[in-house]
Amino acid sequence: MNVEYRTASALYHELNYILVQLDNIDDWGTVDTMTLDNIKEIINSMIFCDISGSTQEQRHTGNGFYKEFSGADPERLPNIKVNYTIKAGALGLAYGRVSRKKKNEQEFITYNPIKFNNYARFLADLVAGRVIYDKGHFLIYLRHQYIPINDNNALLKYYSTDEHQRQRDFLKVMEIIYKNREDYKHPYIIHRHTMSGADFRIHAKPWGIETNITPKDNELFFLYDDISLTDLDLQKASDFTEMIAQPGASYENAMQVHAYVLARMMDLIHPEKFFIFKDFGRTGKGLFISTLGGFAKVHRINYHNLIEANGIEKSNEWAKLYDADVAHANEAKGIKSKGMNELRLISSGEVATGRFISKNTFSFKVKCVLIIDTNGPVDIEQITANKRRAVNIAFKDRPEEETEAEADKIFRPYIDWITDEETKKTASWSVLVNSVLYMQACHGRFNFQHAELPEYHDADQLTDTQIIMLEEIYARGFIEAGNETLQRAILADYGKLSAKKAQEATRAIGVATNQQKWINGKNTKIHKVANREKFLMAYKLLHDHPNNDNRSQTELKKNIESLTNLTPL
Repeated sequence: MNVEYRTASALYHELNYILVQLDNIDDWGTVDTMTLDNIKEIINSMIFCDISGSTQEQRHTGNGFYKEFSGADPERLPNIKVNYTIKAGALGLAYGRVSRKKKNEQEFITYNPIKFNNYARFLADLVAGRVIYDKGHFLIYLRHQYIPINDNNALLKYYSTDEHQRQRDFLKVMEIIYKNREDYKHPYIIHRHTMSGADFRIHAKPWGIETNITPKDNELFFLYDDISLTDLDLQKASDFTEMIAQPGASYENAMQVHAYVLARMMDLIHPEKFFIFKDFGRTGKGLFISTLGGFAKVHRINYHNLIEANGIEKSNEWAKLYDADVAHANEAKGIKSKGMNELRLISSGEVATGRFISKNTFSFKVKCVLIIDTNGPVDIEQITANKRRAVNIAFKDRPEEETEAEADKIFRPYIDWITDEETKKTASWSVLVNSVLYMQACHGRFNFQHAELPEYHDADQLTDTQIIMLEEIYARGFIEAGNETLQRAILADYGKLSAKKAQEATRAIGVATNQQKWINGKNTKIHKVANREKFLMAYKLLHDHPNNDNRSQTELKKNIESLTNLTPL
């Protein structure tokens, strides 16, 4: 079978093959028989038309090729309205019902158009070769690029968002038919896990870069762009990521983000992770997210509406996920474990429901990578599954004394590079290539590390209770729960230590409360370090504060500057 059909007659015969297979194939499995009947109805309403001459093209009409599937001679339906143009000026599709009537003992056929069905458009593209089948999947092809058809993007291009009009198992039925078709061929070479520029290729399985190679006319890649290797600036991309991400685990995690998004887009890995980006402003975090837009579809969503809202606000926010590669929840005020059920649903690629305004509710499989952008508190650590799914990335805060003009001077070269229409695509690919090279160095395995997120931007945000705990525990390794100074601070700050705000505050500085310790032969309640990294982060914030000498409210006699021997934390 050759996919390049030129006439209505040829398209009709290919469509007839599908119709016949609906009755002949036994390998249906769990396919809904109602779907089979509905597909037959759609096929029987499709009439391919040859468009001849400028008049028919201008009037959007054609000469329909009609032939009853019982074997009657073909008949032409002249000048009927075309619902869908398959090839401009040559081929079209009309959608309606044909009936035979008699008048004055003379038989003739009539055509009555009906409401167009988008599944007919998919079938028309399939038999015309605009959609091809390759190794279990249907693909739309562009110049040097293919787009895999799944239920999500088919919903965009072909299906109806109205659940009542959706044909369950439609793609599954078509895949079964073409899987068993031995005579089917297409002229393309498909590179499934590869992106291509004008003279280089990015491989995701295994990770790597191939240079000095130009695509052939019949080669199709997962993504393609007319970018040359010399257009990329890998050093600038490397400098940018190093400048904005906290060193250590956050930097290592940031280096893997672009490769992870690409792997998810290519269905190379099972959906599992979501990302939490945290800073307190002016760090370049937004620019980093912008670099994903050169190869991925990034949708901005409202975190509050996604997790906490009700009704149409929540449904509309979920609907924004269905065709996204990346969902960017911008400026989330804070993340609590209460919303983790929804976050796990997104990160694990489950089936969700959404609804656009003035539209019906529809279901879809979540395929996007979620990035939550916040400068508020993050409290999901109490549940182990949450910690496993969340990838934290902390971004460097700019120096407090830095002016807007000074910050702009530092960031301007990156802002111009990442946001300018002429360079933003190459900037995006540059950061992606660096991520791929990082994966290559890691032997192709994602290795996200635990990174602590800063809880506070300024030491002034710390309460007296937290300051007392930080200084005494840093000096001694613990503080007695009955410490009178601490008790007075707790009463003033929270009322009691068991209060929710008090518990959140102690966790935020990495302290565990009401632990047991033998002191002078007695079992004593103490507070001590539970999270060393978070504790030291808060302590450093306190003692890096420029006015620290004037704000100590701990009433401790020890001068922290003179400490040389610290109790291990």
